[in-house]
Amino acid sequence: MVLFAATVSIVPESFISRTIGRDSGPGGLITAIAIGSVAMMPGFIAFPLCGVLLTQGVPYFVLAGFTLALMNVGFVTLPMQIQYLGLNVVIVRNLIGIVAALVVAVVVAVAFGEVNLLW
Repeated sequence: MVLFAATVSIVPESFISRTIGRDSGPGGLITAIAIGSVAMMPGFIAFPLCGVLLTQGVPYFVLAGFTLALMNVGFVTLPMQIQYLGLNVVIVRNLIGIVAALVVAVVVAVAFGEVNLLW
């Protein structure tokens, strides 16, 4: 929680807006999915973080992609995953997670009328 609070207070809102905000387009979605794939945090921190990001102008589809990648893709834990699941399963699992994050983000963009922000 402390790291979450520090991150939100240290990172300038203009940087967030440029990187994953309304004007970032598809690059913002890709960035959010990449950050979500690498980051490792529990849901009880991720969802309040998304709430704060929403108030800073991050669109719903970017938050959906970020959250789904955060929960389903785990590049930080790759060595442990490979040890228990095997390399082939880990590759397929993470690729499915990334594709699912992209698909869900596009569906959310359509559902919330944010398609013009995506393209």
